[in-house]
Amino acid sequence: MEKRLLYEILPFFYSACGVIAILLSSEFLAKISGLLLITAAMIIFHFRLEYRRQRAEKAEKRLIQAQVKLSQSPQDPAGSKGLWGDLHG
Repeated sequence: MEKRLLYEILPFFYSACGVIAILLSSEFLAKISGLLLITAAMIIFHFRLEYRRQRAEKAEKRLIQAQVKLSQSPQDPAGSKGLWGDLHG
């Protein structure tokens, strides 16, 4: 669980450090570093959003395919006699 939390928090941490570097430093190199941190965070957010969207689309396609297969299969695969046939009457 800790790894997942760290994974989710890191882009926010990058953004916060970038903003702090830009606001609190008067050095040009520090401001560039802050911009790079913010840019890295935005790229990570974009890649994660894109990956999650693609994963959701694939899951939806698999669900639709499963529903189509189920709708095409016979409704009573064991027959009208049930699973055990004529054993119980």
